[in-house]
Amino acid sequence: MTKLEKNFSHQMRLLGFLWFIGLLVSCNPQPSTPTKVTPAIDHAKVDAVYSQMAIAYRKADINMIGELYADTAIYLNPGDALQFGKKQFIRNFEVMYADARKNKAQLSIEFEIVKRTSDNAGKVIDVGYYRFTREKEGEDTALAVGKFITVLQKQTDGAYRFVIDGFNQAPLDAWGG
Repeated sequence: MTKLEKNFSHQMRLLGFLWFIGLLVSCNPQPSTPTKVTPAIDHAKVDAVYSQMAIAYRKADINMIGELYADTAIYLNPGDALQFGKKQFIRNFEVMYADARKNKAQLSIEFEIVKRTSDNAGKVIDVGYYRFTREKEGEDTALAVGKFITVLQKQTDGAYRFVIDGFNQAPLDAWGG
């Protein structure tokens, strides 16, 4: 497969993903006249989810990362099939964290949210960039920049958790953080 064909294939998968997100959002129509007042989205609580994820990466803490996802979350890992349910994809984090501990490497991740939308049902859609680093003494720092789209849903306990998490790579200069 040529580079052009790979790029086209990647773009088609991204378009399919965005169509899927649009379908999910449109399948949950809201009444045109709300019958009850719903509190506004607590942006500080939503932002705290990303802060907790950054801490989980630094600590390589699988339990902390697991708390950020709803049990029924959908995970879109580049190159893999859709993964339904936290139990299916949490292994990705376990492997990454185990490798970091084994190699005494420090992981970190930062987020730059470019666009946030929300509804009155507690759903938040964030689109932006992430910057991932892996540092190990005596080695060059590994750096990756990517795009992401997440859907967070307010849970019955009041916490926001990821219900959809999708990402792919972006050019290093896309990070403006």
